[in-house]
Amino acid sequence: MKIKHTLLAAAVALAPMSAMAGGSLDVFYIYNEADVGAAQDPDGHGIGVRAEAELGNNISFTGLHQSSDLDVSGFDSSLRETRIGLKYSHALEAITLTGEVEHVNVTLQSVGGGDDGYAVKVGGQVNITEQISGYAKVGYLDLHQIGDGVEYEIGGAVKLTDQVSGFLEYRYVDISEGGADFELSTVRVGARYHF
Repeated sequence: MKIKHTLLAAAVALAPMSAMAGGSLDVFYIYNEADVGAAQDPDGHGIGVRAEAELGNNISFTGLHQSSDLDVSGFDSSLRETRIGLKYSHALEAITLTGEVEHVNVTLQSVGGGDDGYAVKVGGQVNITEQISGYAKVGYLDLHQIGDGVEYEIGGAVKLTDQVSGFLEYRYVDISEGGADFELSTVRVGARYHF
């Protein structure tokens, strides 16, 4: 129930972005699988929302919130992630190059706390056909108390109408701190509304 309330609150908070020059609003299902070196690594599923609003001069405001229920050694828990940032896009003939800077907040309910940090990413998007596009990003993620490392994301979108697309994404995060590794794989499946 908390996930539904969180998603609704995020959608209402991001709704004013539709008054901007352009952008998009995504709603998606997520599946997470973690590797924490334990006998039983947690996995789970949930939902999320993401928005992008063009500010002008190839710069966009971005926001993401996702929440998933996890099964951690038989205990129910939740993993929440919120990102707010800026994105720069530069269109070339066949590809659009992007750079992003984000503030990141991650909360894991089972350990009773969270962590703040930042992410820096570069990527590119290619329009394969008029209806199909593919994109990839690579970045550095620093969560001050948990650790730092790399994250990779690859995805594709299919244009269903002029304003609606479906998308599928895979993200892999590998963070280490003091010799301990934390890996998180996330699959997102959702719909994107272009305004």
